Amino acid sequence: MMKHRTKRLAKLMTLAVLFMTFFGTQKSFGQENRPDERNVVFFYQEFGLPNSSELRILLVSSYIYRLDASEPYKQYANSPSSEYRTMLSNAFGNKTEQIQRNEFNAASSIYANQITTKSSVKSEWAFFDGVGAKGTGPELYQTVRSSTTFLVNVRQAIIDQYRKKGYSVFQVDFNEYVDDKYKQTYSRIEKLSPLYVGEYTNGSMRELAAPYQTGSNSNKKESNQSYDPTMYCFSAMAKVEKLIAAAKESGEEADWKKAINEYNLYMGGCGNSTGLLPESAAMKADIERYQQLKAIGQAFDKYTMFQFGYTGLDYKTDNVNDKQFQKIALQFSNRSSKYFHWLFEVAYVMNSPTYEVSYQNNNEVELKTETANRKGVMMSAGLGPTVGLFNDRMLLFTDAGLSLFLAGKDYTESSMGNIFLNVTPGVLFKLGSMGLGVTYEFHNNLSKDAPGDILQFYSSQGSTYTPKIVIKKPYKDWGSFGVRLVMNFVSRKN
Repeated sequence: MMKHRTKRLAKLMTLAVLFMTFFGTQKSFGQENRPDERNVVFFYQEFGLPNSSELRILLVSSYIYRLDASEPYKQYANSPSSEYRTMLSNAFGNKTEQIQRNEFNAASSIYANQITTKSSVKSEWAFFDGVGAKGTGPELYQTVRSSTTFLVNVRQAIIDQYRKKGYSVFQVDFNEYVDDKYKQTYSRIEKLSPLYVGEYTNGSMRELAAPYQTGSNSNKKESNQSYDPTMYCFSAMAKVEKLIAAAKESGEEADWKKAINEYNLYMGGCGNSTGLLPESAAMKADIERYQQLKAIGQAFDKYTMFQFGYTGLDYKTDNVNDKQFQKIALQFSNRSSKYFHWLFEVAYVMNSPTYEVSYQNNNEVELKTETANRKGVMMSAGLGPTVGLFNDRMLLFTDAGLSLFLAGKDYTESSMGNIFLNVTPGVLFKLGSMGLGVTYEFHNNLSKDAPGDILQFYSSQGSTYTPKIVIKKPYKDWGSFGVRLVMNFVSRKN
């Protein structure tokens, strides 16, 4: 009896285990990737001297970078050539270019014999394919599930291989070179221990290179015998010309940065070389032209808002119909400082009030009355204060200026002018890179017309009287609510 119960209990326990295993597996299939299943990457690059293999230095990123798989960044993990890896590679490259400038040794016996990169930026990456971790790097025959563990092993193997070849290894953080918009797309993990790999500081490489740049030992003699300054300068110039040509073709800022950095290194060592001045001047002109255009473009992009507006939502003036003043406009508004802006606007006025008039005969008997309107192009210019609230997500502003109404007179004798004073208070709300605003537009016509003024005489053939048109009420002031759509919302915090 006891034996039968034991078998029965064993069967129930087996079923329970299978049940939990099945539903546990089902749950794991439906959940989001765990952190150790996301894409990870690190970067490294070789340094040395131009015409010597004696100095060997390896620079490694201090951290492994793990992609944030949450929205809206998960689409970057779809392919090995994802945007975030390219972005991080460019940032690491910018850091290494700065390091080259930091390690310049003015005391070098050969001015152009300076620390430079000996390879392009290299990267190793890993990801989880649903079964196990896969990635690049030395073939280690790994069978791990975690992409992070996979890449930590690869990084250690690469560092060990370079050390066996005689390389000095430094680690470096390059987070300051990453655009702010990307910094939330990744996590920095698995920092290298400074006891295992020393941290790069300014002068670390220069100290290692000094014996090959300024020493009097055999290394220096060997370097002098193999180093040809003229050939180096022509080679460096050709490299700069190639980079400038590529930058002009692509128009990308990253390409221009590479070209400018290489040009600065070239000019530091070869600026006075015989025969290079014409080409150097041409390259300098290309770079200066790019920098000027970039400065103009940055000011224009950063501080100028393009706005489309409609005015005429709720017009109120005595004895004039609602919405009588209506216009559509395109406005350029530049926030030249944190609390000030100027503007230029081109608009088409579909209706604007001018007069309520009375048609009278020669006995001053009123024949009829009507409200006159004008339509045409209006151009405005002005300036005003701006106040940003909630980290510039909301702007309070007031436009004040003059408007020129390019429309003909309604009546022959009218003194209705074409110049208006205008004041427009409003508020803009930031919606991503765009914005939406509400305004109240007030206009004052500088006309000297007054009630009772005769606007026009009419001669009527075959009639014993000459009718006239007389002002009953001139509309010199009007206002109306409007809306604006901002195409590029400006945040000016400095």
